[in-house]
Amino acid sequence: MNPDKLVFLEESSINTGMTRLYGRGKNGDRVVDYTPDIRFERTTILSPVRANGDMVPLVFEGSLNGDIFKEYVSKCLASKVKKAILLSWII
Repeated sequence: MNPDKLVFLEESSINTGMTRLYGRGKNGDRVVDYTPDIRFERTTILSPVRANGDMVPLVFEGSLNGDIFKEYVSKCLASKVKKAILLSWII
């Protein structure tokens, strides 16, 4: 198997609402503060990793699903990757 033809897909997701929910005040005082409610907002990065350095990254708001994955592979990745072996972990 030629390693230059291998394509690994990496998907990472970032929770943009990462904020502390609890705090400690001086002398045991209660901490009161306001935080916007953005618990479920996510930014996802989907990118291929190849030995030759070719990349076609996709960054979007939300989580990756099957429809987005199929569109990415057919419209973005297929035009860049010719005769490559696509390896992906699909759960």
